[in-house]
Amino acid sequence: MLGMAPSTRDLAPNKGWDGERWTLNDAFVFEPYRDCDRWFDLHPSEWYRSNRRKPGYMEFLRNYSGPIFMQTPDPELPTAVQYPYDAIIDHFGEYLTSSISWMAALAIYEMTVEPGGGGEIHLWGVDLSGLPEYQAQRAGAEYLFGWARGAGIKVVVPDACPLLKGPMYGLPQPQSLRQRTMRESLAAEFDRLRAEQTEKNNGALIFSGRMQQMERIWAIAADVEGVVSQFESERLRES
Repeated sequence: MLGMAPSTRDLAPNKGWDGERWTLNDAFVFEPYRDCDRWFDLHPSEWYRSNRRKPGYMEFLRNYSGPIFMQTPDPELPTAVQYPYDAIIDHFGEYLTSSISWMAALAIYEMTVEPGGGGEIHLWGVDLSGLPEYQAQRAGAEYLFGWARGAGIKVVVPDACPLLKGPMYGLPQPQSLRQRTMRESLAAEFDRLRAEQTEKNNGALIFSGRMQQMERIWAIAADVEGVVSQFESERLRES
């Protein structure tokens, strides 16, 4: 499974690797990904046809030779196929929180339920970290990768990938090379996201300032209302 996280995407194998390569969405901007065996875009058509995707996306999909798994096959895309939602939900339940989760579920299903199954799942460019949206999706993906391991499927993640890693509770934690590499990779990704967010923060600060101004106005209004109420009470007592 090939994602777009910069920490490990450059480690992904090229065509001819001993296994299928699956990827998704805007990954077509990475030249080595363009000949992956399967493509996934599990979003509504108004999403992938809009400016949410990189320029040239639809043209790429029209010429893509492998299957494109979709919510509903787009008639403009010759190789578009229906993602098997019913079979996957019946088998795994409804805890499927991201495109990566749907991809993982299909891989596990084909390896364990369909005839001739078996295999491994390797992850490159799949971190599900950084943006809050990805952080919320991470648990669902790790749940499925745990399911895979429980079913006897080997799940391989690069050292710099944060998935399926964490301190062993109650035990001393050595500063291994794997931990240092992962920490350095995450620090670099954090720096990139922080720089990317700087410009957005400028607009957020303006919005925050306006909100604070509105809060002050509401506070003044509340004070005025209290003064008026007190004045009315005193006036009534005097009368």
